[in-house]
Amino acid sequence: MKMPHRNQSPSRARTYPLLPVVGKHPPRRWTTNEWKKTLREYDQLHRPKHLEGLSWFAEQPSLAAAVAYAATATNRCQKRFDHQRRIRKQAIQSAKAVLPRHCRQFAEATSFGEIHQIVLKSVGGIPGIGELFCYDTALRIASFRLLEPEEVYLHAGAREGARAFCDLTYDTQSLPANQFPEPLRSRPPHEIENILCVYKSKFLGRRARKSRC
Repeated sequence: MKMPHRNQSPSRARTYPLLPVVGKHPPRRWTTNEWKKTLREYDQLHRPKHLEGLSWFAEQPSLAAAVAYAATATNRCQKRFDHQRRIRKQAIQSAKAVLPRHCRQFAEATSFGEIHQIVLKSVGGIPGIGELFCYDTALRIASFRLLEPEEVYLHAGAREGARAFCDLTYDTQSLPANQFPEPLRSRPPHEIENILCVYKSKFLGRRARKSRC
């Protein structure tokens, strides 16, 4: 990312537009310094937690163990991840019963997209199991397989955040990283997804609320 010269006037700093959301006034433009400040905050406060959650699955002794923990959304502290705390126990138990049956398919998958589809088809129809659970579960299983998303997957809060930058249709499920502002493009897609979720209110010009991302 090209940074403005340190002696450059702030008023001439490079800016990046946030595309208007349908029915809303166009948000203001962000300078490189504003992006730098936001991403520095993300790196300090949110990125370590995000990567720690993924490393927990990469460190599992077997794929079966990774799938078992992913099915119950269990973190290193043996507690539920924040995203899944509100899911009813019955829904989690149903996912726990179903997902281990697909270990062979997970082992044979060659991309994150394949793993995501396996999760969607196997547990996506369980009442209480939404698209965020499916994405997070696929990402955790894929971490054990050392596979990462090729695009930025959109769901729940991430979709809200993406609306600040992109025209989305009702069935937009993912977007290439190059569809987002330049300061985000050097990040892996799973980090861009996390940033969109964490800062959705800020990107959309809304009053910030506590995020579970």
